[in-house]
Amino acid sequence: MRPLYSSKIQEEAINTINSDLKTADIIYQNSVLEMRNLANAYAQKKVLNFLIGYNLGEKIGNDWGRSARLDNIDMIIVVDASYKVLVRSHTPQKINDAFPHKDYISKAFFGMSVSGTEVLDMAEMTQEGFNSPDFRPTGEGKDSGKMLAITGVAPVSDRQRENIVGAVIVRRILNKESEIVKDISKHLDVRTALFEHTRMVAWDATRKEGNRLVPPPTEMLRNVLKQNAPMDMANIRKEGSISKFMPINDFSDKPVGILMVQTCVDEYLRTRNTAIITLLIIFLVGFILAFTVKTIIERRIVLPLQRLRKGTEQIGSGDYRCAVAVSSGDEIGELIEAFNVMGKDLQEYDEQLKEYNLQLEERVKERTSELQIANEQLIQTNTVLEDTMERLNP
Repeated sequence: MRPLYSSKIQEEAINTINSDLKTADIIYQNSVLEMRNLANAYAQKKVLNFLIGYNLGEKIGNDWGRSARLDNIDMIIVVDASYKVLVRSHTPQKINDAFPHKDYISKAFFGMSVSGTEVLDMAEMTQEGFNSPDFRPTGEGKDSGKMLAITGVAPVSDRQRENIVGAVIVRRILNKESEIVKDISKHLDVRTALFEHTRMVAWDATRKEGNRLVPPPTEMLRNVLKQNAPMDMANIRKEGSISKFMPINDFSDKPVGILMVQTCVDEYLRTRNTAIITLLIIFLVGFILAFTVKTIIERRIVLPLQRLRKGTEQIGSGDYRCAVAVSSGDEIGELIEAFNVMGKDLQEYDEQLKEYNLQLEERVKERTSELQIANEQLIQTNTVLEDTMERLNP
């Protein structure tokens, strides 16, 4: 059975990581909301009103490329109602091609601004001109060629604000340099990672040695995706960790990724070890105190009372000469002194009684001797009288 304090410490650790995951979710959702706000901001720019008629896509793409870097955005794309690309901030010269049909873009054409997480395969990344190793999958399962991105989309209206003529799409790629992962790790002081399904695509690589992220089992990640619900995993041992997993859903509410926060359990183990040492110290101090109290009680109460009982037994048997040693000046010592005084008085009384008995015996002997002499004299007198009577009566 696990000690109660150990269970409490583990429960506290899990509660803490649960709270950290909720905060991490808020940070992530704020980033998702930020992408929608950025999409709306770019969709409201007046320059878009002249885009279609004057073929300014490449120029706007160059200008927005600088803005995208300031806003920490990897892609700004403008498409018209036929899904033709009008602007690309990341590859300004690559325009007029067809953009893949996406459900969330359809919502923009109905006047809705939305944001969420989506999966981008390498074919789409290559189409967008992202061939840098920083935007390619890394780690286990990299051949799957998929990345996660936070995407925001907003409708673009014509000059009269009456008709929707296009949509602005902004994307932030979640790769190993992702700022959102660094923000979560920095604010919560935890290890953070993002997974595209079961493949890790983003993590905080700035953690110090000895506090690096421990990759979770693939089966655990599969269970999180299957259940589409937060799950945790605790490994309470030296250099172990506690991990909490939250599924990340796409625009259609389908789990496509996982946000994981992880913390080392060494701090909790130190707390547990401190609790163990504290309990041992308390036990040892308690034992020493109990032994000390026991010794004091024995010396000041038990042993004197035992000697006093032995003294009463001696007095009860007629030995009034016994004296109990006084070892303290407290009430027990006063009782023993009174007992000794009583014993001394009884001894004196006994000696006096014995002396009186001896005197009484001497007196009895004297009276007995006197009676014996008187009796002998009476017998002699009686004999003389008898002789005299015989002579007088021949």
